[in-house]
Amino acid sequence: MELTRMSTAKLIKELIQFGIEVTEEERKKFEDNDVDGETVDIGLTESMISFLFEGSFKKQAKFHRFVQQMKETVTLTLEPVPVESQSRAGASNISPSTAFPAFFEVPKFPFDVQAKLDRKECRLTSSDRNKIIRTLYESMAQYKMYPTTEEYVQVAKALTLRYPFLKDKEGNGYHTWHMSLKRKFKFERTPLAEVEEVKRLKQKFGHSKKSAT
Repeated sequence: MELTRMSTAKLIKELIQFGIEVTEEERKKFEDNDVDGETVDIGLTESMISFLFEGSFKKQAKFHRFVQQMKETVTLTLEPVPVESQSRAGASNISPSTAFPAFFEVPKFPFDVQAKLDRKECRLTSSDRNKIIRTLYESMAQYKMYPTTEEYVQVAKALTLRYPFLKDKEGNGYHTWHMSLKRKFKFERTPLAEVEEVKRLKQKFGHSKKSAT
């Protein structure tokens, strides 16, 4: 479960499973101060952590290790895949070059990530995962900025076929990669959409100005 989605009760349960003995007094501090997963993800100061685990350097050290591990470990989310709307699927691409390939060739990744993949390391940091998504995005964006569901799936499958140890432990095996790619494209399209909107407004303004003369 992702750290940001943990309630206070779930966070405490995870801390206990991690090996931190949370007393009733400490539990109350978490609850009274609304310390949940999102709060921890944003970042607690040293004084905050000292307050939560007052008098125990061991617990404070373990808590730091817990947070680090939660942020570095690629977590699995099993959200239903939303169906692409017909309008988006049929939308014209902003800067297409050629048709999307029938067989997507997985590109080479940045050196540090590629070295891990070549060693078949299945534990990736968030930074590693982001580099993989960015590289896949750059390859896909050469063809279109609005890939269809089938094209997202095609690329996600190609990645997990090329590197089977990157498969999700549950579900269809590529869902998290599919969702990450969709989020990346949505993020990258935002400034492009703004540019298109500016162009549209300029055209509208220009037409109205001409009609007034």
